[in-house]
Amino acid sequence: SELCPGGTGHTCRLSAGEHSSLGFGDGISFTLDGDWIVRANETDVISLESGVESNPSVLELITGALRFESSTPKTFHPVTDPTEVQRRLQALVMNDTHPIVSVRPGTTIGDAAALVFDVTTEHSLPLFWYPVTEHQSSLVSGRTARFLWSTRDGAPFIVAIESDTRQLDTLVEQVRPILDSLEFGDGD
Repeated sequence: SELCPGGTGHTCRLSAGEHSSLGFGDGISFTLDGDWIVRANETDVISLESGVESNPSVLELITGALRFESSTPKTFHPVTDPTEVQRRLQALVMNDTHPIVSVRPGTTIGDAAALVFDVTTEHSLPLFWYPVTEHQSSLVSGRTARFLWSTRDGAPFIVAIESDTRQLDTLVEQVRPILDSLEFGDGD
């Protein structure tokens, strides 16, 4: 029932079809219509990539509070409010000449309403730490990440769709069937 043989921490290629993971509390399943590479399959994040390895299209499913690092002393602050997340992301590059956070029209994920915002930068930028795993999300120059922020069972459920900025809208349309196929299970 895990995405990759060997479970979490392993990378593998998924072909078209239905796939399941025991992560996300009660388990999660989704249907792919093409090949994707699993880069992370953890309790709090599933990261899928397709396309060219040097400039991949990325789809991440994230559950829980994103964590932001403070420098003195080094601590992590979990944030569950999407407006606060937007504010913290904007504050990361106050000197950037291009807008980094732009609010988009809302959408739905399953039956839940989702706030939508884009993060774009002209510089490489560490964004946040995932809720549980010890990995940091980063965005490199010329790429945009679109966040669809909803709530599931009282906790944030976030979809991050990332690509070359010029290709983002096309990728969003390509992953919509995957998002429409999401099912949350009972972990059995």
